[in-house]
Amino acid sequence: MTGGMKLNEVQRAAQEQFAKQSHRYGEGHILENVEDVRAAIEPLQLAPGSRVLDVATGAGHTGLFLASLGHEVTLTDIAAPMLERAKEAATRRGLKVQTRQHPASPLPSPPMEERVAGGRVRGRFMIPMHAQKTKGGFP
Repeated sequence: MTGGMKLNEVQRAAQEQFAKQSHRYGEGHILENVEDVRAAIEPLQLAPGSRVLDVATGAGHTGLFLASLGHEVTLTDIAAPMLERAKEAATRRGLKVQTRQHPASPLPSPPMEERVAGGRVRGRFMIPMHAQKTKGGFP
């Protein structure tokens, strides 16, 4: 158990690595540019105040962008230092977000009526097809 989470060997290694590198994910990082996120969510036509889960948030660039659009955002990451940096950035921007330390797999599933989840890989926003807009929970 690490921070209340039961992690396998790979997850523990990822947690340690991202915790050590968290300072590299702030300003100037490739994921700070959220134009890919803007393009990816446009077809979803999210209702104002939609609940959004940002999986493996890192420094929170994606989730903070969505929070700036008025959505209720929960930022999740396996590494506590990443969440701390994301929460600090939210505070600086006057944004309200929730944070939750959790590995990306399995997906956390807080009670939400309508959800959108996504993550970014190499600067591109990915929304799993099964999770684009679901009622009642993630599979």
